[in-house]
Amino acid sequence: MSDAMRAMLEELMGPERDVPHHLRTNRKRQFSDPEVCKYYLCGLSPHMLFKNTKSADDVYRVLGDYDKVCDDELRASWDALPQEEKNGYGYEYDLWQLLEQLVRECDKRISRGNERINRDLDHPIFSSEDASKLETYKAHVKELTQAIEDASEMGDVDTAQEVMTKLEMAKSVQDTFEKSMQPEKTLSVCPISGVYMSSTDNEQRQTDHVSGKQFMGWKNIREKLQVLQELNPPPKGSYRSTRTDDSRDRDRDREREKESSRHRDRERDRDGDRNKDRDSGRDRDRERDREREPRRDRDREPRERERDREPADRRDRDRDRADRDRDHDRRDRHRDDRDNRDRGRY
Repeated sequence: MSDAMRAMLEELMGPERDVPHHLRTNRKRQFSDPEVCKYYLCGLSPHMLFKNTKSADDVYRVLGDYDKVCDDELRASWDALPQEEKNGYGYEYDLWQLLEQLVRECDKRISRGNERINRDLDHPIFSSEDASKLETYKAHVKELTQAIEDASEMGDVDTAQEVMTKLEMAKSVQDTFEKSMQPEKTLSVCPISGVYMSSTDNEQRQTDHVSGKQFMGWKNIREKLQVLQELNPPPKGSYRSTRTDDSRDRDRDREREKESSRHRDRERDRDGDRNKDRDSGRDRDRERDREREPRRDRDREPRERERDREPADRRDRDRDRADRDRDHDRRDRHRDDRDNRDRGRY
């Protein structure tokens, strides 16, 4: 079944057309499903580019048997994702690695082809008869060259000029013979696809090659590889390390703001506790003062009545004792206030 027929059936009947009814899930296919071609999502599928061409062997050596689904609808869903979300899947990184390997193998094939062509040009293959004729021409040129040197040494200018004319004719014959021995056509290697081209190819043949499936496929691969090299997508699992500096700065600012807010809350709680302790201490001080006042009043009345009956010196001693009592009470209150302040500080 052809790919076009298979795609038409899947569009009409769904991807589960061959699955028994009781096993069908009616689940819509997602681009992350294992049967989906991730290379096609990211721009191109080498398997689809070179199908039924000689370059398909290059892809097969890398991918092996390949039967992934190339879905245009899922590709549109992938294209709609922001780049940061795409980085989390690592699909573009995988395509990058695959294209680098394919281009590397293609360049090696191009280099081997050029070396072979240059080697054949430097060492052409002649028949034994042609080789013998060529050696005869070379020997004749050598003899004439030596004759010119001998005539010049003897000062025979006329003979030297006559031999020079013969030498030029002999070299011309040799060059014509060597050119006739060269092949009528020469080969070259396409620097994009690695396909051999002939010097005898007409213009239409060359146009067909440039617009052909292999040339366009390798051209798209090389252009896509350049785009991915500039994009430099991360492999799967390293998405966090590729986040922008601005994003990391915003996260740090938010974290610092949260920590500052928690610190202010703790300070308010401690201030509230200190205020509660201070108010409680003041209440206890007031309560203690109220308890002491009636007692001092009750103690003061009998002493005053007794003082009226006692002599003046006794009243003076009692007055001194009362003053000391007041001093003691005042020191007690100061001590209680200091204790309360210390508790509030800690």
